[in-house]
Amino acid sequence: SDAFGVLHREHASLVGVPKILPSFGGLLLKKEIEGLQKLLENPLHPMIAVVGGRKIESKLPVIDRIAGLADEVLLGNLLANEITSKKISLERKEKIVFPSDGIPPGKEYDIGPETQKLYQEKVRGAKTVFWSGPLGKYEEVGYAEGSKIVAEAIFEDTSYAVAGGGNLLDFLGRYNLRHKFD
Repeated sequence: SDAFGVLHREHASLVGVPKILPSFGGLLLKKEIEGLQKLLENPLHPMIAVVGGRKIESKLPVIDRIAGLADEVLLGNLLANEITSKKISLERKEKIVFPSDGIPPGKEYDIGPETQKLYQEKVRGAKTVFWSGPLGKYEEVGYAEGSKIVAEAIFEDTSYAVAGGGNLLDFLGRYNLRHKFD
């Protein structure tokens, strides 16, 4: 199996087939696990995590876990707004950076110019970056700029960068940026 992104799901090909046929992890799965081990066991500091997307229920455990490893966690507007509106408490709030503006104002489908500049500065100084989920509603014209700016800043001076999540990988693929991540 090389289906790292779906190994947590109970699809027939993942749980049924291995019951009747010999199976094993493939080379891509091995590479992804080794990459995550490097990130989780001995990251170079400063380490910055960027967490975007919109699935708050699946992102909260990631935010809390990665905040234990990272020096700072940069949030996208959709997650930040939900955390704020639902008054969700985070274990390591002092490490969480909330966006200061959004595009368009009031709807915040992307991080705004002030946040783009701040996030650029933070990832430029990082030795390790973990990124999960795009920072904007990249599927719509005009709301991918924040993610593009942050991605380009990551490539300037980061020693090790890991990106994951279906929507983020789709975004990176659309802009031919996937291959630049470790």
